Amino acid sequence: MKRRIILISALLVFALVSPASAAEMTVMLKPGPDGKGASGTAVIRDKAGMKEVAITMSGLKPDAVYTVWLVNKGHTGLGKPDYDFKADSKGNAVYAATIAREEIEKWEGLDIVRHPDGNPKNMKNIKSALKGELKKPAAGGY
Repeated sequence: MKRRIILISALLVFALVSPASAAEMTVMLKPGPDGKGASGTAVIRDKAGMKEVAITMSGLKPDAVYTVWLVNKGHTGLGKPDYDFKADSKGNAVYAATIAREEIEKWEGLDIVRHPDGNPKNMKNIKSALKGELKKPAAGGY
């Protein structure tokens, strides 16, 4: 009986740290200049040969319009144009997008910006709310 318990425990530990979990990366998002009190988490995981990026945020400006950008020396939107979402009345939001693995590996960070006029196409006067670094795992790639 004791051996059976040890075997079952070992199998459970193996399942929890199996390579399948290595295909997932969590990026903690920190407040930008416009994000006082905001926080968020981006989870990047394999999905059908692509990478799915699921972002959960809180502490944003209620009912405000935001867009999500991949950044390094330049930037590109993450997901489908207009790359936008609206925070709810409590300042919470979720955003999800799928991107090619090769594409996400080109970028160094995520930037969630607020559009004060509510127009996600207007890039003038945007305000950085949350930022996160896309550090590549030691094994290379995401």
